[in-house]
Amino acid sequence: MARLRIMILFGTRAEVIKMAPIIKLMKQDPDTFEPIIVVASKQYQQLHQAMRFFGIDSDFDLNVKSSREIGMIEQLSQLLHNFQTVISAAQPDMLMVLGDTITTLASSLSAFYNRLPVAHVEAGLRTYDKLNPFPDEMQRHLTDTLSDVFFAPTEQARDTLLNEQVADERIFV
Repeated sequence: MARLRIMILFGTRAEVIKMAPIIKLMKQDPDTFEPIIVVASKQYQQLHQAMRFFGIDSDFDLNVKSSREIGMIEQLSQLLHNFQTVISAAQPDMLMVLGDTITTLASSLSAFYNRLPVAHVEAGLRTYDKLNPFPDEMQRHLTDTLSDVFFAPTEQARDTLLNEQVADERIFV
């Protein structure tokens, strides 16, 4: 059986902390998994400090400025463009993303256009107000729409996904 090349993306310290145990487990089974680490260095200092703490090295950096510098639309555009280059270079089997950031949405959309399955960690969380928190709520919801595998943090999040017609066998709590 061939190794699964799982592209894992993060751009914040919190995402590193949450994804580090998953990366560690993948690295413990190198015959099954090959994690490909992609970062979007919006919080460069904090992000890389957390990565060093967990012994994680990046394979690719999307090298995109923060939305404060260039605006959300331009940042989304740059993320889509740069992530396409990374997908072409890395040839992953799946993308694994976390949460509700613009980086999560952009990479999931790019994966969709490349017919690359998406696994979403923290799937199914909802406030049911697309403007609160803005833009996080809509980014998470759209990422779920683009996803194929759902890692829901709670039974309530699982129920939300089931109510949205996600097949039960694709949801993991």
